[in-house]
Amino acid sequence: SYNIEDLILQLREKEIYNIEDVSLAILETNGNLSVYQDPIENFCPIPIIISGEINPKALEITDKTRTWIMDYLGKNHLDIKKIICGYLVNNQICVVKSLDE
Repeated sequence: SYNIEDLILQLREKEIYNIEDVSLAILETNGNLSVYQDPIENFCPIPIIISGEINPKALEITDKTRTWIMDYLGKNHLDIKKIICGYLVNNQICVVKSLDE
């Protein structure tokens, strides 16, 4: 099983020596480690809306709030319940697919 020593080793292999420099690390299904440093949304699209719901984990790793998301959607005439997936990229929400009305 994967543990903290494995994480530290893979970070060192990527020449990252301070874990506090890491905003997001993803252990991929192939065993590779994808590492993103601040600000992560510039490197990795964050799934901020999934199946019409705000992704609470995305709120934890970004500086966005539920209010910010709902305001953004309102200004862009988007109904959250009709969004299958929306990604945060460069301070914008990119709707991957909307449900038909």
